[in-house]
Amino acid sequence: MEGYDGAHCQSSGVNCGIVEFTLTNGHGKGMQNSADYSLLDGPGLGNHKFHYKMNFHFTGSCTKSPGGPCTGNSPRQCPGAYLGDKTEGGAPTQCLSDNTGIVITFC
Repeated sequence: MEGYDGAHCQSSGVNCGIVEFTLTNGHGKGMQNSADYSLLDGPGLGNHKFHYKMNFHFTGSCTKSPGGPCTGNSPRQCPGAYLGDKTEGGAPTQCLSDNTGIVITFC
């Protein structure tokens, strides 16, 4: 989203909202696929701010999603997101499944 008009996004995601994710093939060893929205904003937290709609869903052997797109800077508008300086306040979407992909949509 670097260069997104009016948001001053950096290639690292600084100044804009992000989708954080981990994909893994745990082969039955309890490793999880996980994704969440992040609008963390504060010292050392990346200065992530809402500027555009975000959405994601897993594909392949897992089809979970966060329950809706992120359309604002509140728990109701951005389901499961990490907001403000609350590093323990989010609820990542998770699943135990091999051969999982992810589709992320911005705007």
